[in-house]
Amino acid sequence: MHFAGVLSMVQFTLPKNSKITEGKIWERPARATNVREYRVYRWNPDDGKNPRMDAYFVDCDNCGPMVLDALSGSRTPSIRR
Repeated sequence: MHFAGVLSMVQFTLPKNSKITEGKIWERPARATNVREYRVYRWNPDDGKNPRMDAYFVDCDNCGPMVLDALSGSRTPSIRR
């Protein structure tokens, strides 16, 4: 159903009884003192598994000021734009 002037969001179908699970927790950078944790929601509709939250730790002294800088500096396998 579409109403004039109303935006609709994209809907994804998650697996039945889907629950977000704990994903991989990457190691903290060695000898870093200014570390920030980023938790990234990951879900692949092709593998049939539940979504997960991966944790990445970024040394803020060695990356740019934007979130994309932190994500590109971490070991995230893919970033979709």
